[in-house]
Amino acid sequence: MLGSLTPGYTACIVDAQAAGEVEADADADALGTYFCAVIEGMGAIGRVGTSRAALLRVGIASLAALPITPLGEEHLGTADGPWD
Repeated sequence: MLGSLTPGYTACIVDAQAAGEVEADADADALGTYFCAVIEGMGAIGRVGTSRAALLRVGIASLAALPITPLGEEHLGTADGPWD
């Protein structure tokens, strides 16, 4: 499953780079693989009873790996709603 999702995540990162929201020199392939691995891991620990709150903390913490530009930071504060 990881391999089938990675291109989509990588493409999203490439799009964000093109939009100036993620640093242009970030390794989009590595980040796409990283986020797929995080999601797979969250699924695994979720199946054994990890709380939703703990899973949310993992997901939010994983975003620290994304080198977001000031423009990206600005866009995170838009009408998408709260992250919590």
